Amino acid sequence: MAFRIFIHAFRMVFGNFGAALRVSMPMIVVAVLGVFVLPSGGVGDAAAPADQLSNLLSGPFLIWLIAYLVATLWVAVAWHRYCLREEYPGAVMPAFHGDRILGYLGWSLLIMLVAIVTSVVAGLIIGALAALAQSPVLAGLLWLGWFGTLLWLIQRISLVLPASAVNESGSLRQSWEATRPLSGTILAVALMFALFSVLLGQAALPFFGVSAVLAGLVNGVAQWISTMLGLSILTTIYGICIEGRTIE
Repeated sequence: MAFRIFIHAFRMVFGNFGAALRVSMPMIVVAVLGVFVLPSGGVGDAAAPADQLSNLLSGPFLIWLIAYLVATLWVAVAWHRYCLREEYPGAVMPAFHGDRILGYLGWSLLIMLVAIVTSVVAGLIIGALAALAQSPVLAGLLWLGWFGTLLWLIQRISLVLPASAVNESGSLRQSWEATRPLSGTILAVALMFALFSVLLGQAALPFFGVSAVLAGLVNGVAQWISTMLGLSILTTIYGICIEGRTIE
């Protein structure tokens, strides 16, 4: 079932490639603008680390970062609405649902808070166990186990995001209960997606020695695939657990 969900998410993106491109256009436009408005000093530059940090904290970068966040939320809401409500994007851009985007942001921040709090508690427990056992290997294994658990936890409570995008009510508890029948499947899907994203993230590395522009292009495509695939997995799980849909 986990593999079927993963493949179904791929088909959602690449089987509707034209719509996926139009829906994700806000994110693509902001990413491309970043090439022209962000200060130089990136990978491969001779700038000192302090100068690179100063560039990252500069006004243009912070403005771009906010714009990219808004664009990502815009795309997430639009993609959920396209997949779940067949709300087709325009010729160039998807519709901008400001209230749904704010709701999506609010739920995202709440999920992030849950992740931070639980990670702090887990860190204290892991630290105590590692100190008692005096074993760095045990600590590493426990942290690896917690990483998988955190991915599973986040996926289980994240159905509030597509629900918010399509203007349906929901809560973290309801999301948790609705995903109970697919608990093991969701863990497997989360681990598959994490592994895929890590491997995909390495795609640009061989190109940095050839061309920074080419490497940036490859990295941008990899990030686009990872983002759209992650949204599609979440949409698929929502469709199964909340709307009773089936997948081939």
